[in-house]
Amino acid sequence: MKKIFIISAILFLITQSFSQTWEQKGLDITGSETYEQMGFTTALNETGDIMVSGRPYTDFGYSDGGSVMVFQYLLNQWVQLGQTIHGNYTYGYLGYSIDINALGNIIVAGAYGNNNARGEVKVYQYNNGQWEQMGQTLSGSYDSDELGYAVSINEDGTTIALSVAQENTSEILVGAVYIYEFDGATWNQKGNKITGVNAYDRSGNDISINGSGDVIIIATKGAETSNGNNSGNVKAFEWSGEAWVQKGTDIIGVHTGEYFGYSVDVDNLGETIVVGTVRNGQQYTDAGRVAVYKYINDNWIQVGQNLYGDYANDFFGHDVAISGDGNRIICSSDYYSQADNGKVSVFEINQDTIILSAEFIGDNSSDLFGTSVAISQNGNTISVGAVDYDGPQNEITSMGLVRVMELNQTSIPFEPSNQKISCYPNPAIQYVVIENLDAKYNYLAEWFDVSGRKISQTYVSCSNNKITVPSLGDSMYLLKVSRGFYSQEFKVIVGSKALK
Repeated sequence: MKKIFIISAILFLITQSFSQTWEQKGLDITGSETYEQMGFTTALNETGDIMVSGRPYTDFGYSDGGSVMVFQYLLNQWVQLGQTIHGNYTYGYLGYSIDINALGNIIVAGAYGNNNARGEVKVYQYNNGQWEQMGQTLSGSYDSDELGYAVSINEDGTTIALSVAQENTSEILVGAVYIYEFDGATWNQKGNKITGVNAYDRSGNDISINGSGDVIIIATKGAETSNGNNSGNVKAFEWSGEAWVQKGTDIIGVHTGEYFGYSVDVDNLGETIVVGTVRNGQQYTDAGRVAVYKYINDNWIQVGQNLYGDYANDFFGHDVAISGDGNRIICSSDYYSQADNGKVSVFEINQDTIILSAEFIGDNSSDLFGTSVAISQNGNTISVGAVDYDGPQNEITSMGLVRVMELNQTSIPFEPSNQKISCYPNPAIQYVVIENLDAKYNYLAEWFDVSGRKISQTYVSCSNNKITVPSLGDSMYLLKVSRGFYSQEFKVIVGSKALK
């Protein structure tokens, strides 16, 4: 029987004095035990109707063994999907890292404390009402490796990245990232492992893989750069067909000890990165900073202004996330305000300007609202964890919560260009070209067959506007091009026979 998790709080409407209106989607999903810390990690599927949360400090047969729960939004409420997945080691911390694929039927979970902190990563697929392990368990090679400190999964769930935060291969605690690909039965390492450079780098404190699984972003918050110790760096690597090759140059922190790369996320194409820097003190001590970078002319170029925390010790950038099209980001300050309520901010990336569009503050002091954040690929749903939430009457210490919010469909921050999008050739044999796209944005392009079944999707922009047609045979297909809630559809005839 499926469990329904609710609290006695009243469902509320969140209206901001900015350009967007967000509504809470269902009631808060809360823990039920002391120090459960629901919401320590959270991730959303493509459409924002399936959410996974990690709870690494739960005790079910093993002290701090950890657990993972998945929820689906059905009939205006969040219902648990499948069973709770429990850790199987004392101090294993299952759920410290999690991610979910686009459909929401495959999850990856790290337990960096398993087996004398060698660490383990497992992938699960939802089948017949249960989460079943998909492929073998991936394990660290040595005690204290901490494999699974961070994990990431691509869109279709066949490629995963995982970090070994304390790998000692070339230098002590240098850290490393491994990428694996699923062949239908087994996870096989894809290419070379990507290691840190210096001792104590602990490379891979956060990682993010793009939609197709051919670009990986690796954060090393403790890296020593030309700007000092622990200034941090972020690197991108792209699959060449034979190996992982660095894409662009290093992106480095600007000050000693600022931990640039404390958090990181990448868009679906692998061309826009958002980076959190929790201990930046340019405005106030440890107020934090967030910056966005785009891959332009073979290099990573900052777009828009730096975003800073409001107060000292805000730790702005504790967690960050970016939409699939790279046009919207969400950033958290989990220690926001002297009372540590926590705050989450939503921003729109509008060419060379980043615009604040909404803010949400934790209900109570010490909630740490924004411990974790996630955004759906379509950018219209966000989830926020608050690990120290104690309940409406402070009845259960640190039971935690996840709150999910959805953008009101009548609230669009930017109007689409008045110039109508066009698609040619039609009929088509190999590809179509999309023209008249707004240069400021990426667009989602989706193919559907005549029955309405979705076949594939990709992202397009002014500089990347050629789309391969479906390879399912000569027929008519529907191509939907969208950004946010704006969309345009084309009926495309595909196949050589159609041209005769």
